[in-house]
Amino acid sequence: MKKIKILLGTVTGNARNVAQNIVEARQGPLENVELIENAQLEDLQHTGADECVLICSSTTGAGGLPKGLTPLYLTLRDNPTNLHGLNYAIIGLGDSVFRDTFCGGVKKLDTLLTRYGSQRIGNALLIDTPAHKNYVTLATDWLYALFREEL
Repeated sequence: MKKIKILLGTVTGNARNVAQNIVEARQGPLENVELIENAQLEDLQHTGADECVLICSSTTGAGGLPKGLTPLYLTLRDNPTNLHGLNYAIIGLGDSVFRDTFCGGVKKLDTLLTRYGSQRIGNALLIDTPAHKNYVTLATDWLYALFREEL
């Protein structure tokens, strides 16, 4: 991949910490990274074959997405869209105390992306932030490993 678009959804700043760390790292497979807040459908549709979208989001309330990703999710949910050729990865952050809704928002978005023909790279990384105090390092290391495998 030549470029990674990070679509950010955050409430308390945990997902922003992860995304900013990835942007600031800018080396190896992560040297060309763009951070997008308030993502729109066009951010997915205008992604080239040599690009990847990284969904980096926390969970809100009863397993929802933060306001920065909710409009994108609702647009996809209500308007089936051909996303064949789109490569994406997911980092979800949440609290596993909420078992039934843990990282529920990113799981819902993942389902829609695959339903519309997108290809997820690797497994989604779902982080229980209270249990992983070094969640920023965990996420960045996971992404480096994921893209080293893909290159």
